[in-house]
Amino acid sequence: ARVRKSLCTLRMVSDSKRSPEKSLELAQKILPEIKDEAAFPKIREELASILPDIAEGFAIEASDAGTTSEAEAFLVKVDEALVLVHNQEYVPPSLLRSRQNQLERIGETTTLVRRGINQERDLLTAVRHIAELIARGQTREAYETRDKLLAEYPRLENDSRLTEQVEKISQKERSQVTTVAGEMLGGGD
Repeated sequence: ARVRKSLCTLRMVSDSKRSPEKSLELAQKILPEIKDEAAFPKIREELASILPDIAEGFAIEASDAGTTSEAEAFLVKVDEALVLVHNQEYVPPSLLRSRQNQLERIGETTTLVRRGINQERDLLTAVRHIAELIARGQTREAYETRDKLLAEYPRLENDSRLTEQVEKISQKERSQVTTVAGEMLGGGD
């Protein structure tokens, strides 16, 4: 009865879809408490459904996060939920086969979110580095930094922070151009 009651509580919280945080906290609390009960094996099939849903909820929140730090926090929660999903005391691998598509979606989503986080970090690092290079008059190196970033993340080509730096590189190059009065090209004899 205790196992069934715990499962019902977890199911109610997770079915509400309002807060994967509450579902995860509850699962982390109750599963260790009931895993050794005789009736526990009877609920594993339902756990094979509930636990991946919790992980997917966090993956969706990470994807929809407004800031890098929020996305990172949700990814930590995805990982915590996946620890439960892959804990064979709770869900044997044979029961996860039917959830393979969902688990792959979670993996794909988290990979995309992590790439977005890395892209943002690399962009900010490159923008700072380009600004330093411009200040030192190293415009060629500044362009190389931009090109290296774009080789990794082509979608950043029109990012306003990067295009602003490119304009500053051009301005710096124009300021470095000097003309010598009276000099004629082609040397006339």
